[in-house]
Amino acid sequence: MKKMCGPTSDIITHLPDNVKETILMSLPLQDAVRTSILSRKWGYMWARLPQLLFDDKFCRELIRNQKNKLVMTIYQVLLLHRRPILRFTLSLSGLEGCSKIDQLVLFVSNNGIQEFNLHIRIGEPYKLPSSLFSCLQLKDLTLRSGGVPKRLPITLSHLKIIDLYAICFGEVNEVSIVLCLIRSSPNLEKIIIEVCTHETTAIDHVLELLEIQDWSDVSLNQLREVEIRNLSGTRFELEFIKLLLAKSPMLETMLIEPDLEKVADKGLRILKELTRFWRSSPKAKITYNDPDGSRNENEPLKIKFSKWFVFFFTSFGLSDTER
Repeated sequence: MKKMCGPTSDIITHLPDNVKETILMSLPLQDAVRTSILSRKWGYMWARLPQLLFDDKFCRELIRNQKNKLVMTIYQVLLLHRRPILRFTLSLSGLEGCSKIDQLVLFVSNNGIQEFNLHIRIGEPYKLPSSLFSCLQLKDLTLRSGGVPKRLPITLSHLKIIDLYAICFGEVNEVSIVLCLIRSSPNLEKIIIEVCTHETTAIDHVLELLEIQDWSDVSLNQLREVEIRNLSGTRFELEFIKLLLAKSPMLETMLIEPDLEKVADKGLRILKELTRFWRSSPKAKITYNDPDGSRNENEPLKIKFSKWFVFFFTSFGLSDTER
């Protein structure tokens, strides 16, 4: 980026701070940093941005596979930052989980983080340090290949949204991650889960975790929206849905998108299972995105027909007064 001079430079120099911030947030981070050479008044404006995004655009100028150098560069950027970091995204296709990432997480945890997004696509699953879950302001958590401690240090009373990728409901550890977050977040409003399915031998252990009677002390009173993607219709997945329906008295919508390859002709069977589940919210509506758009006229479902199956629990199933 070349330094400007003349009238154009004066205009850019004297832009209002809110306009500068809007411009900076629309730029890739490395370009935002380079604006510091425009003038003294731009200086470290980038270091006051409330959101930082480290993605493949950020690291394309660095030598590939130099993991340590990449993480240290990110850490140096954080050290120069001068204001609270409200939104932090780390999403690099070549990044593996490593202990140095703990330092990044600790830093943002101590700087007012409200929205945390972590995508680690290769290597062993990375377990997030407990420091992140000591952050009282955390509202929105998105994880791809990131585990959480078995017990969290505090109740995440401000957490409103969790978005989890590649969760296998046949794995005890992964089910524990989901349930730990839900138990610790009494004010959740939205849950998004992308399912990953493979063979399991821990059937009994997983089902024990999902037993509704063990959740007598938990009620998701603020949960209004659930999205479950890549559903394959396993017993574990359906038990999880059953649990959410039973513990969410304010639930409004549940969107289910099946795995097209694994569900095949099992769509109606899954629908039948779902209609049998008791729910605590009389307003709960489930939208099932059927892979083939078929409709069985003999099924006792109220269907708004398109490529979506939409059925309303108020037309069938039991409400609180009908149990």
